[in-house]
Amino acid sequence: MRRNNLIITIGFILFLALLHSAGFPLARSVFAAYTEPDGMEPVSVYGRITGLEERENGGYRMEVLAESIDGNMLKKREKILVTCPKMQESPGQLFRRKIRLQGVLRLPEEQRNPGCFDYRLYLKSEGIFYQMRAEGYVLADEERTPADRLAAWLIDRRFAFQNTLSPDYRGLISGVIFGDTSEMDEQVYEQFKANGTAHILAVSGLHLGILYGLYQKIAGKKKKPAAAILLGAAILAYGTVSMWSSSVKRAAVMIGMPVAARFLDLRYDMLTGLSTAALILILRNPYVIFGAGFQMSFLAIASICFFRPIMPRKLPDSLSAVVSVQLGLFMYQMYQFNYVSLTALIANLPVVFLTGILVPAALLCFLLFLMTGNGEPLMTVTDSLCNLLLAVNRLSSLDGRGGMDVISPPIWLVISVYLIMFFLSSETCQVLWLRRRKKTICLLISTCILLGQMCGILTASPVSSADLVFVDVGQGDCIHIRDGNRNILIDGGGSFTYNVGKNVLKPYLLKNRVPQVDLAVATHMHTDHYQGLAELSELYPVKRLTAGLTTGTNIKVSDRVRIETLWPLDIDTEKGQEENSQCSVFMIHYGPYRILVTGDLDAEGEKVMIDYYERKGRIDILKADILKVGHHGSDTSTSDEFLDVVQPQAAVIQVGVYNIYGHPSGKIIEKLCQRGIIVRRNDYNGGIGFLFREDGFRIETVIS
Repeated sequence: MRRNNLIITIGFILFLALLHSAGFPLARSVFAAYTEPDGMEPVSVYGRITGLEERENGGYRMEVLAESIDGNMLKKREKILVTCPKMQESPGQLFRRKIRLQGVLRLPEEQRNPGCFDYRLYLKSEGIFYQMRAEGYVLADEERTPADRLAAWLIDRRFAFQNTLSPDYRGLISGVIFGDTSEMDEQVYEQFKANGTAHILAVSGLHLGILYGLYQKIAGKKKKPAAAILLGAAILAYGTVSMWSSSVKRAAVMIGMPVAARFLDLRYDMLTGLSTAALILILRNPYVIFGAGFQMSFLAIASICFFRPIMPRKLPDSLSAVVSVQLGLFMYQMYQFNYVSLTALIANLPVVFLTGILVPAALLCFLLFLMTGNGEPLMTVTDSLCNLLLAVNRLSSLDGRGGMDVISPPIWLVISVYLIMFFLSSETCQVLWLRRRKKTICLLISTCILLGQMCGILTASPVSSADLVFVDVGQGDCIHIRDGNRNILIDGGGSFTYNVGKNVLKPYLLKNRVPQVDLAVATHMHTDHYQGLAELSELYPVKRLTAGLTTGTNIKVSDRVRIETLWPLDIDTEKGQEENSQCSVFMIHYGPYRILVTGDLDAEGEKVMIDYYERKGRIDILKADILKVGHHGSDTSTSDEFLDVVQPQAAVIQVGVYNIYGHPSGKIIEKLCQRGIIVRRNDYNGGIGFLFREDGFRIETVIS
């Protein structure tokens, strides 16, 4: 029975994932019928505040369970994510209150580059399809129920308690007991991630498991309704102060099942409970399968169920559980987070042990604060535990040498490895081995590999395998040339307020299995072209970073790929490449195809370049199949004369979704379309890939 439940659950998850990859919606939003496709018309939404987070500007980010829109009652209630820039009310005055909001409903930002983070899908896994930036709000006068008032009081006390904590440990304590890491120092959080111990900062089974452990000690093997009621009340209170995060819901379901089984005289085992809990959550929201929290919880518990029974008997249960979890999550962490911690097993033992002491100590401190308004008598204890925990975690990280970045293994390999690992450690495999049915074992292993390969083929992104990718780096340029094992970047974007190298380029390269950049070259030194490359070179293997190339410089990548520098003739030594007219212009020769990259070259620079090659009798050297449109589609570039010379079949505009420059110009778009040129742009299409074949090139985009 337990095996069948698990097989059904895994099969259902894979089936839903394949449906999603094929473009079929797993659930629909009730808001879709009431909102404009372009999301520009303001609407009025009425609902109840079910979650909130304070912002630095005095506002809140809230989850609102909507009941109506523009006076029309919704068929079912649905959560939206709301940002209110400035609000005067305290958390206790807002939580569980009815509110009427005015603003524009928008779809969250979707995946911009192949394999990279998909914010829209993440929110869907949390049951949220739309978000709103509120332009105005009115709190309803409706009286809150006693339960709502109690919940609001708990939330108000939670925020007040957090404000009394020491600034040095506020982020850690808020993380381990409330799952709120918003105030945690970024460097400290990175140490937890590097050690594979960041799971302690999410309110999950570890935390509710402490409550369940107390219940077991009180109840023993007997049915004690009072103990069960006390456990239920504790979970309800804990769920309320953590605002019922997804991890708390999962843990609550997992704990509720064995308690219910005891009172109903039903058999219970962890694997059956895991499968049933997963199916309950999936039926409630099919998109939950794409949440990292759901995936890690499922894998961690499954790993304990499968691997702990085959661990050496001399190994203590707590240690065998930690080893099982680390073994089960190893491949997942490589694929999802592109990081392998070499100290994870060693770090988890003391960190989990100390967390098991810190959590009840911090909860007692919070409980004391609830009762007396003062948690200081226990603050010294919790601060000491925090200090020790941070010291152990810092020591385990070995100053960043305790782990390393890794490229994502192919998804077919990840799925195959997990299916094979769970099969080989199962009772079924042990029985087949004892009966010497080796052919059957080999057949089942082959089936696991075949299933993994099928999933890999059906979920593959064509942009990931493209020969040339115009990477979406926001308001900036970046072109990735891939030729076998050789990888070249031309430009890398950049921002004054955002580390593009760390937050965009590095994840893109790791997710798309690029182990190193052989050459990074900038068209010029402007921030949105060069800075991202400079940032990347500080934290990623970049063999060579260069700029300032002039006419006649040729870079041979391979027998079929060559980069030719067409402009400028020379560079002013005083100004360098700070002027758009000094941009390096490249012609990428990819087999028989030609791609012209002009950086921010303006119309005046285009004319001078055209005149030069006309005098040389080599004007055809500017002709290209694909044009990277100059200066993000600004009307100061891409003149009629220039287009007449280049005669491209396709043009790509590298421009950010949000920019203050008005790029691209409508005149440029119209000009390109009138010539029958295929136009793609990063703000509309995300990453844009070109696949070069003998019979022509194919264009693939991340966003259709």
